[in-house]
Amino acid sequence: MLNPFRLRRLAIVVLLVSCTAGAYSQEYASIYLKSGDRITGRWLGANDQSARIIFHAQELSIPLNDVNSIRFGDDLRLIPDAVAEKQFRNGQALLELGLRAEAKQKFRAAIEAFPRFADAHYKLGILLQEDGEIDEAVKYFGFVAKINPEAYNLATQLKGAGDAYLKTEAFRKASQAYLLIFNHYPSHSDGEYAGYTAGFLLAENLESHEEALQVLQEAKNRYPVSLYMEKTDYLIGVLHAKLSRYEPAIAILTEFISNYEESEWLDDAYLARGEAYLLLRHNRAAIADFDHAIEIAQDGKLRREARKRRDACVWTVYRISDGLPSNQIQALEVDGNTLWIGTPKGVARADVSINADGWQLITERVNKINNMFDETINVRAIAADDADVWIGTLNHGVIRYDLYKIYPEIYDASTEFPHNQVNDINILKDEVWIATFSGVARFNRTSGGWVFFNKKNDGLPADDVTALAATPKAVWIGTSGHGIAKYNRGINYWEEFGPDDGLNLGRESTITSFDVWRDRPFATWYNDEENGYVEIDPQGSNSSVQPVDSVGDLVSLRDIYIAVGEISGENSGEINRQPPLWIAKNDVVYLKSAGNWEWFEYPAIQLGDPIVNCIAIGDGVVWVGTSNGLAKLDRNNPAMDRQIQNEEE
Repeated sequence: MLNPFRLRRLAIVVLLVSCTAGAYSQEYASIYLKSGDRITGRWLGANDQSARIIFHAQELSIPLNDVNSIRFGDDLRLIPDAVAEKQFRNGQALLELGLRAEAKQKFRAAIEAFPRFADAHYKLGILLQEDGEIDEAVKYFGFVAKINPEAYNLATQLKGAGDAYLKTEAFRKASQAYLLIFNHYPSHSDGEYAGYTAGFLLAENLESHEEALQVLQEAKNRYPVSLYMEKTDYLIGVLHAKLSRYEPAIAILTEFISNYEESEWLDDAYLARGEAYLLLRHNRAAIADFDHAIEIAQDGKLRREARKRRDACVWTVYRISDGLPSNQIQALEVDGNTLWIGTPKGVARADVSINADGWQLITERVNKINNMFDETINVRAIAADDADVWIGTLNHGVIRYDLYKIYPEIYDASTEFPHNQVNDINILKDEVWIATFSGVARFNRTSGGWVFFNKKNDGLPADDVTALAATPKAVWIGTSGHGIAKYNRGINYWEEFGPDDGLNLGRESTITSFDVWRDRPFATWYNDEENGYVEIDPQGSNSSVQPVDSVGDLVSLRDIYIAVGEISGENSGEINRQPPLWIAKNDVVYLKSAGNWEWFEYPAIQLGDPIVNCIAIGDGVVWVGTSNGLAKLDRNNPAMDRQIQNEEE
């Protein structure tokens, strides 16, 4: 009977003889001695007496009686040190005795001593997998795949783990397992499935768009003839769109639509390409694609989404990328074909005529206004006509730019102006009326004289004047928490305008905006309980107060603004007919015309969830200033012909 020593020596001899024939394919060897030392060098071969290696340029012949074990490898970085090897061998011995928990501890100790120990990672992973600890097992299999994938082919184990994760909708874990196969075992039979499935999960379930695009493009390059190619071509186009690469998205989706005329994703492709067209402002092309999607879609949800997107084609959104100083639009003024835009970072001016294709920034004069102070001007109000433009700011008073002069003029608290915070401005012929935080200012452009009004001297209901409207017979002001007041030009007198005049706004109402149609003022208001709009009867007998929202409507009550349009058609001369009313809120823009209501939802794909700051009417368009950009509602857009709201399938 052989003793243990002779058994160990025989095992080493058998190992070395079997390795010698192909030993030179393994460039290096680490010989672990019984003394605990390790000698690593280039392998030269062995016989039944000794092993030979080159160590520090010297050939060594090491007796097998001194050898505990030998490990071969092509990469010295993957050969563990003596401490790690000892821990690993102890783990193997414990495992042979059935002591699994203790074996795990030793394998972990081996990894701690030598983190790149692929064998220890593998053994530990197998034990964890057998014990049902799949997450931990995949972690260690992943280390093996990354450290030395040629040592063990773990594709089958990783696919099993990925499939198990997929069944429980653990999409992130599933994608990680599949990616280990795709990246480290590409020639395995499951490599194609793993790569495409990981890409699909990243794109559709995890919304990791950039990573998904990289994986799918690599899968397409690696496996060009695949059952997954149709879906991959569609998703690559969609992913480009989601990454705001709209022109490549359109090109890829156009090719997809041409190549896969019967595809189950054809309606989705039209919808995705339409969105890309919309965001590039090719609205007519977008409308055509949304119409195609509506026509061929079998899914009611997709049809509704396509209709919603088609409705969004009536909108165009301008932002910093279009040359605006900020996406926060706080003031608007339409003067013919010129649109003045106020932001917290200065003023902008645009030509919005048809010849300018609806948008062309004009920098003349604007730069001088914006550069008047060391810091940027925070613009809160604008009024303009053929003579000059008036810019109301948050902290620099009002700036007047006479279009026939070179330099702007500044009126602020240092020049006896009521306050540096300006909230609203109105021009009426030679008069300029200005609402400030400390009352009202009137400027006469003929005489150049100023008149100031406030609560103490003139009986205003409050000095914090938020909005105003000037007519030939009266001037109307709105306040913060104190309703409306009227300036009677005939008797040069200010008076509150409230319940005694047939106007019941509710307690402590704040006025947010005014507009005038043929001397008839319209205003929007809010208080702690509700908001709405009011048509004021100048004679003080029959004002109409219309609530819009209440506390329970989950919308901001304070963000409501009004603009009054002109009556068109053969009845435009009727004096008593109500003009079109445009009311902008954070969730929708309303139009009340001839007693009927329409509403237009903001394009979420472009604006997100905006906060509305102002509204103005131009020639055939409505401009809405929001916290996320300047939105233009085009009344002449062909999408308006089929505006569909709350359609039931």
